[in-house]
Amino acid sequence: MVTDTALFRYGHYHTPEDKPVHVDYDRMARVGSGAARVVVELANE
Repeated sequence: MVTDTALFRYGHYHTPEDKPVHVDYDRMARVGSGAARVVVELANE
C-alpha cells in the first residue's frame, strides 16, 4: 500500500464487491510507476 486511505477512495475496498472489474488499472499503474521513480531517485542520492 502506498497510502492507508484506500477505503476512502474505493468504496468496494475489502467488501464482497471488491472484484477486479472495479479496479482502475490505469490509475493503479500510474501510482506504481510514480512510486518506482521515487525509489530510483532516492537510491541514486
